[in-house]
Amino acid sequence: MAEEFLNRLNKLEEKIDGLGETLMRMITILGNVTEVKSDLRMAKEEILEEFKKMPAPSQPGVTKDEISQLLASIPTAEGSSGLSAEEVSQIVKGELAAILDPILASIEELREGLTTKIDAIELPEPVVVTAGTTAPAPATETAAPPIPTGGSISPDKGMKVADQLDRILASLRMGCKAGDVLEIMNDSKAEILKIVPSDPIMVKIDKWVGVVNTYSRRHELQAKDILKLKKDLKAEIPKYRPA
Repeated sequence: MAEEFLNRLNKLEEKIDGLGETLMRMITILGNVTEVKSDLRMAKEEILEEFKKMPAPSQPGVTKDEISQLLASIPTAEGSSGLSAEEVSQIVKGELAAILDPILASIEELREGLTTKIDAIELPEPVVVTAGTTAPAPATETAAPPIPTGGSISPDKGMKVADQLDRILASLRMGCKAGDVLEIMNDSKAEILKIVPSDPIMVKIDKWVGVVNTYSRRHELQAKDILKLKKDLKAEIPKYRPA
């Protein structure tokens, strides 16, 4: 279907190009008619001016007035090209009609074809919910159970882990250098490893270290990263130090 419409559009484009060429020919013809008309009028006026300067002919039979009348009777518009203005107009209209009519017919045929194809497309019927029935609930993904944090160690060890997280939290001040924060994070991680050799908090600390490592050690952390790290730490500390 798409190829058929494309072929029709290509033919339509060719017809429009032909219309442009025809219009150029008509413009050329009309320009030539106007130019010949102007030249003939100028020549006629020059002849009349020269004739007025000439002495009256001495020969009987043809008078100066008769010659003037003969020159005045020379056509200046219609007779110059052999066609009248009305005839030229009719020729132009005929040429345009011969090209425009097929183009308009093709456009109308193309429009009807598109309308038919659009009408033939079947839309899915909407689900109607009536009284006493319920619409099917959308499928939802089952959320993965959260990884337990801080619940597998004793309260005493949990307090020590919370103290190390507090150290990291305290280092996150506005204007803090990435190198200083990174040093405290690594020290706190080493201390937590002594308390609990394996705990999900290690994954969190490695993530925080990765954020700080995106900076040069002598550069200050941006406020948005400081606030994000503080938010994560404040969410983790209560898991190891319950209120």
